[in-house]
Amino acid sequence: MSYREQPPPPRFAAYLECFWNLEVRRRHPAYPVLPDGCVDIVFSSADEPRVVGTMTRPQYFDLPVGRFVCGIRFRPGRACALLGIPAWLLTDRSIALADLPPLQQPPALDAFSRLIDWVVERRGDVRINDLARHSGLSVRQLQRRFLDETGVGPKQFCRILRFRRAQSLLAATRGDWAGLAAECGYFDQAHLIRDFRDLAGRNPSRLVSDFSNR
Repeated sequence: MSYREQPPPPRFAAYLECFWNLEVRRRHPAYPVLPDGCVDIVFSSADEPRVVGTMTRPQYFDLPVGRFVCGIRFRPGRACALLGIPAWLLTDRSIALADLPPLQQPPALDAFSRLIDWVVERRGDVRINDLARHSGLSVRQLQRRFLDETGVGPKQFCRILRFRRAQSLLAATRGDWAGLAAECGYFDQAHLIRDFRDLAGRNPSRLVSDFSNR
């Protein structure tokens, strides 16, 4: 398995997180793709271009030898402005790109876009009431805006970002799950393991094993 990411050109950096490609060198009958808070446009040698929405649970794909997949990953909260639809219509779904409106000219970033960026920079380590106060919105209004822009509510968005950070640190943690929990803002080790089971479908030890065997 060969997976690579490339940063976007500077003129697209405000909207795109990366370009990526995946080349399959041996068969993977259940290749896991985990929630990361982003929307992707995916191009595959075996399918038409598709838009994959923000995920709240893991998805598994059968990848035969020789399959080539590449994609464009939007920064969290940026896709709907270009796709012309609210992000919640895509949550946990994959839709043919041809079934969506033509991509639109990206608008100027507004205050709410910068708020999402701030949450991403904090890796989800924020309080929802503080977010609402900082944005000038009620908690209910904040919920609706996050659903429209990211595909999930603010609490779930923060949970996914926290999980994404913890996942990125797994290999270096060497089994110190309590230390990883403290580093990433979890209440305790049990909280960490519960989120991994919900968002990855397995505990941290199993996930480390799965990725090391790719």
